[in-house]
Amino acid sequence: MANVRWKDKAAIVVAAGDKIPITDITDSSDKHVTPALLAAHTLGGRTIGDGAAGAIATIDASQTFTNKRINGLALNSAVAITTESEEINLLDGLTSDAADLNKLDGLATTKVELGHVAGVTSPIQTQLNTIASATGSITKKVFTYGVNYTTAGAETTKTITAATILADLAITGYLMSPQSVIATVYANPGAGVYNSMDTGTTIRINTTTSTGVERVSNLGFSGLSAETAYMFIIHYSIVYNPT
Repeated sequence: MANVRWKDKAAIVVAAGDKIPITDITDSSDKHVTPALLAAHTLGGRTIGDGAAGAIATIDASQTFTNKRINGLALNSAVAITTESEEINLLDGLTSDAADLNKLDGLATTKVELGHVAGVTSPIQTQLNTIASATGSITKKVFTYGVNYTTAGAETTKTITAATILADLAITGYLMSPQSVIATVYANPGAGVYNSMDTGTTIRINTTTSTGVERVSNLGFSGLSAETAYMFIIHYSIVYNPT
């Protein structure tokens, strides 16, 4: 290689086996060093931007960083990111987009309230509409309950509970509406004969209230004769039982 000053060289191409001359000022002797040895002393043996393990990163190259911690990172902004790694990791597996997340904007529902829909497998409003439709239809119907019995001994009263009346017609989930009850007592003096008891017999409707809904508890009949058979006819409508 001809003697050329460094400043006059447009570019220096270093090939394998080339050596760079140096002068040891301690003893004025000429020495040389290989590019690899020079890199080991100046770069700690690392290469620049070649993707190898321990390589030095460059500004404009696409490279992957592993096990690095960056404090005060800012992305396309002068404002540093304060989110920690643990917080970002909570997003792992998230598949929603901005439109999905924006649906929660302004949501006032609490975590406890949202928990009430656990286990729901179909649209809630559809279920409510179905119940409302069914309830509206069934409460408009009047069910008739009738029972024949003969008092025994000196028995002059009769009590029929709402539970018995509803059970005899296999009605569940509903209550007897006290405002709809029409009860009639007929005396049965002989086969095939029933006489309306307009006087002398008292009919009492006993009610209870639960969950803000009044319902029939039982029907009481008094003023009966111990020697006479009676037929009781009860007309009533039902309402949904909220309990």
